[in-house]
Amino acid sequence: MRVIETIERKEICGYQRTSQFKYAAAYITIMDETEKTMVIATIKRKSNSSLESSADIYLHDPAMNIDNVTTTGLPVDIYVEGDMISKNYDLVMGNGNTGWFKIAKAARKWKDKLTMKDSYFLEIGQNVDVAFICMCALALDELFSDHEIQH
Repeated sequence: MRVIETIERKEICGYQRTSQFKYAAAYITIMDETEKTMVIATIKRKSNSSLESSADIYLHDPAMNIDNVTTTGLPVDIYVEGDMISKNYDLVMGNGNTGWFKIAKAARKWKDKLTMKDSYFLEIGQNVDVAFICMCALALDELFSDHEIQH
């Protein structure tokens, strides 16, 4: 599990992977007032093919307890389209009736020669939750990792 915390070390949100679905998936989570882990979004890869870099994000409103979360009957809220080579992802909302609009973009900068780590640059639209998009970018990076991470 990965988390974003305030300077006072209070958890803002987190994410964890799951193998509950046919394709790789991750949950974006928050802690409720009783310290229960609640899921606010589920990110599902559309395919397990290494050539496919797209995913669907389902928002849970209200949040669901992690022990019984489901996406059954939920519409896709955010579409993720990516480039398998450059690892750049566009997060898009909307539909054919209302139009489509990009809410964020995650662009990978290739490995730094000193640290040997990749970095992502995020472009986040107005009125879009920054912590949520950061968690989505981290989850997408691991869901589409060049080296599958085991949890």
